[in-house]
Amino acid sequence: MATKLKRFTISITPEMEVDLDVVKKERYYKQTQSEMIRDLIVLGLREYNEDQPGEDAARPDCVASKTAENRDEKP
Repeated sequence: MATKLKRFTISITPEMEVDLDVVKKERYYKQTQSEMIRDLIVLGLREYNEDQPGEDAARPDCVASKTAENRDEKP
């Protein structure tokens, strides 16, 4: 993962909070909420980029790879 992380704030709906709580309990129980949110963002960006044929700008390939590697290494 990047050595310098940038902090930002988002607002979510109550429904999103419930969904995120479920995902945290089911899949990300060993990670922090921040790690979960970063991973979900990377997964969403990866899917978005796959749907954009021929557009190489702003692809998170490096970040996505590092995030996946870090997630796989955790006990």
